[in-house]
Amino acid sequence: MKVISIDTEFKNSQEKYLTPVCAVIVDYTHWSIPQSGNSVINQPTTKQYWLYQDTTAQNKFIAEIRQYIDDDYTIVAFYGVAEGRFLLSCGLTNQELLKIKLLDPFIAWKMLIMNYSKYKYGWMVIEDENGKFEEKIETHQPKDESEKDGLWVENDLGEKELVVNKKTKKMTASLANALFRILGIDINVTHKNVMRELILDNDTYTGREEEILNYCAEDAIYLVPLYSKLADIIKGYTKNQGFEIKQLSRWMLCNAIITTTGIPVNVEKLKNFSSHYENIKNELPERCNQTYKFFVWDERKKKYTRSYNSIASYIDTKYADTFPRTKTGQYSLKSDVLRKYKMDEALYALQHTGNILDSLKNIRPIAINKIEKNIGSDGRIRILLSEFGTISGRNTAKPSQGYLLTMSTFMRTLIEDDCYSIVGADYSAQEFGLQGAISGDQNLIQAYYSSDPYTWFAQQVGFIPNGVERMMGHYLLAGVPISKESDIKYNQTRGLFKSLCLGVGYGMGASKLAMSLTLARVNSLSGEEKDYISQLRIKGKTEEEIIKPYKIYGEKNLPGGINKKATAQYYLDVFNSTFPDYTRWKKEMVNNIETNHSIYTLPDNWFISYEHQSNTLPNFPVQGTAQVILREAVYQALLIGLEIFATLHDAIYIISKPGCEKTDMLLLKKIMVEAGRKYTGMELRVDASIYATDWLNGISDWTKDKGSSDFKIFYEKMNKPSIPDE
Repeated sequence: MKVISIDTEFKNSQEKYLTPVCAVIVDYTHWSIPQSGNSVINQPTTKQYWLYQDTTAQNKFIAEIRQYIDDDYTIVAFYGVAEGRFLLSCGLTNQELLKIKLLDPFIAWKMLIMNYSKYKYGWMVIEDENGKFEEKIETHQPKDESEKDGLWVENDLGEKELVVNKKTKKMTASLANALFRILGIDINVTHKNVMRELILDNDTYTGREEEILNYCAEDAIYLVPLYSKLADIIKGYTKNQGFEIKQLSRWMLCNAIITTTGIPVNVEKLKNFSSHYENIKNELPERCNQTYKFFVWDERKKKYTRSYNSIASYIDTKYADTFPRTKTGQYSLKSDVLRKYKMDEALYALQHTGNILDSLKNIRPIAINKIEKNIGSDGRIRILLSEFGTISGRNTAKPSQGYLLTMSTFMRTLIEDDCYSIVGADYSAQEFGLQGAISGDQNLIQAYYSSDPYTWFAQQVGFIPNGVERMMGHYLLAGVPISKESDIKYNQTRGLFKSLCLGVGYGMGASKLAMSLTLARVNSLSGEEKDYISQLRIKGKTEEEIIKPYKIYGEKNLPGGINKKATAQYYLDVFNSTFPDYTRWKKEMVNNIETNHSIYTLPDNWFISYEHQSNTLPNFPVQGTAQVILREAVYQALLIGLEIFATLHDAIYIISKPGCEKTDMLLLKKIMVEAGRKYTGMELRVDASIYATDWLNGISDWTKDKGSSDFKIFYEKMNKPSIPDE
């Protein structure tokens, strides 16, 4: 097998092109590696390249890389995004990079620590928040729930919160941990930190070249044995001797290109907004307090904090028997709990205020410096995208580092679109289509191909009349809008059935579904419909009087009534009887994995093991396949030259030249549809939009569906900096 490993050193990762310092290639072609992968017979050939500020040397190096590619070599690199960016910086093109047959031990190691306790816990190197190594400790799997929880402490609200127990900390996917646990190699991490700081903090390395090259070679020599051993371990678990991760490794090269492109950001407006943070963090609670008095001033901390007593008193009067509680018996005020009470204006205001304050922490003056370090001289944000950060294989880039798409929706308006256009495309209601394709359930497939799958489902079981269609968030009969009251009722019904479908997908049982379904009736209401209900409230109508005419339960005599486990079980039975093939497939899949201690493998070999909970297993094929499709679409789009700067869940965002927006949008949609067809045999729907922001009038395409009111409040602060004595 023709195989080389490569390791590189560089600086200025925030720039489009890194500053190459050196590279090491280890050629294993003429040397044999034992099947076990524990050691190397003889020594492979090592080549060292000093490249710092030497264009001639960089050209020679990249010429050799091109030869390896042309000669069909396999290249092994740990966290191939970095090596991919390095090669692009030395002159390789995007298309050339995507030709590389990469094997990335990072992915194989990630698979093991995500799926098996044997590797998730045990001796490991602990890293601090800056990624520097602190110490080695022996962690262990939690023996019971109390140990798993760790230490309970009291927060500002008087609530009990968890502090992670260091002894049950999960393994990180660092090379140091992989070498230590898989090959028993204890690298000198203190020396690594010293050398890395030497490279990053200096502009000249005279007299230190050999030292830096030897440091670079320390890792490169182990990469092929590491991958060989990891592959052997995974083959044992998967019982697949042909197991390989070339398609998964290709995703790392795709992300190298995406990171090189970077997220265009309006740096001036970002700094302007940051300068207002101290005022905003007080203005938002004060605005909420004008009506609800949920925040109190903490003189010691010089800021507003939530008043648990005030909030609890409000909940006592309306939801005492049904509101979720923490293990200590207090009301849970987590955002995902409050979000379910959208109908309640007071709790919605509390949740929304808290969400914005939490999001804005990322741009407060003390934090903005961290983001600014990731902004290149071209005004683009470049950060680690945290590939394969979830069990389904999604990227999990951090908003704290500047990933604007995972912040509050209105923050996306800071994506710069002055000299070019931003185009985004997203799969629509993909879960229905994937559930049908994977399980072969024809009803799910029929629902997906309807104009709205959730309405179709509700119509099949008599909760919405046949003939009614949903268009642009409203219901029509024979093309004519129905009454406002019926429109609200049907949207509430749709909200419940959407919540039911998503809950089933995520493995919820009747107990967890009970609260979700009770409150789901408002999930799909438009802003206009919420305003209508608000007017009824202003006229003195009670919550029960407002909801009663639009209750989604119709004339059916349901067991248990509202918010009861029996009612939730009724809806689960409705789902199971409507989609019997999916229900049977899900049960058989989970039973097979748990009974045989086996795995479920996606088309590109990413997998989930039997050690995961039963409610996680059935969702993996759907969410995981969605990521396989996304990875394929991104690869194909990059191959033809589309300029992708970000992905989010199942969406892709590209930069388009003025005048090319519609052409690029149609091309991106076509590629995404073809990727879906490749893995499902179905034509998955794709919605696409062009995004622009009108800073003069405070209107943005980013916030047309969500976040428009927030943008209206903040856009002036984005337009101008805070005056010091403001």
